[in-house]
Amino acid sequence: MIHSKQIKEIANNIFHQKRKMQDRHLIHPVRDWVFGLLVALLIFALSAVWAMSLYQAHSNISVGSTADDSPGVVVYRESLVDAALEKLDAREQEYTSLLNGFLSVPKPEPFVLVEEPDLVATSTESQSTTTNSVAENVATTIIESEITTTTASTSDDMADLIEG
Repeated sequence: MIHSKQIKEIANNIFHQKRKMQDRHLIHPVRDWVFGLLVALLIFALSAVWAMSLYQAHSNISVGSTADDSPGVVVYRESLVDAALEKLDAREQEYTSLLNGFLSVPKPEPFVLVEEPDLVATSTESQSTTTNSVAENVATTIIESEITTTTASTSDDMADLIEG
C-alpha cells in the first residue's frame, strides 16, 4: 500500500522539477552543430566538383559544322517534286470543297399551318374558331417572316423568297 509520505514525494517530483536535464551525456550541442555544418559543407563541395566536371566535359564541344556533317551534293528530282505538288493541290481542293459544303447552310422549308374546316359550327363556336384562326394566321406569318430573315442572307436569296 502507498503511504502518504510516498505520495508527497511523487507530487514534489512532478511539481518541483528541475529545469535542466539530469543526463548530459546524450546531448552535445557544439558537437552536433559542428557535425551538421561539416556535412553541409561536404555536400556543397561535392556538388561543386560534380558541376565543374560536367562543365569541363561539355565546354570543348564546338557548334560549327565539320566535314562529316555536310550532306554533299543535293540531287533535285523534278518528278518527285511535281508528284508532291499534285498531291498537295488535290488536298487543297478537297479541303475547300469540304469547307464550302459546311459553310453553305441549306435553306429550311417554311412552316405552313394547314387548318381543317369544321363541318358543324354554332354561333359561339364560330366566334371562337375565327379568333383562333386569326391568332394562328398571325403566328404563321411571324414564323414565316422569321424564317425568311434567317435564310435570306444575300439579295439573290431575298429575290428568290419574294418570287416564291
